[in-house]
Amino acid sequence: MDLVVTDTVMPRVGGVELANRLWSERGHVPVIFTSGYAEDGQLSDVLQRPGTRFVAKPFVPGDLVRLVRDTLDARDE
Repeated sequence: MDLVVTDTVMPRVGGVELANRLWSERGHVPVIFTSGYAEDGQLSDVLQRPGTRFVAKPFVPGDLVRLVRDTLDARDE
């Protein structure tokens, strides 16, 4: 798994919980979080992790593609 893109608000398991579970099982995997909420307090701590990014909804698909590319490229540096 090279990268995960997840919404912060999902049924049953939120994006932050998903990322924390993933990191505990697989080590560091870059994660891009997305949300339509301007203030998502859950993200302040998790966004401090290297390779963790955020994109606000609504976003232009090209912006997401660039963010994915930048995140993957940064992982290789």
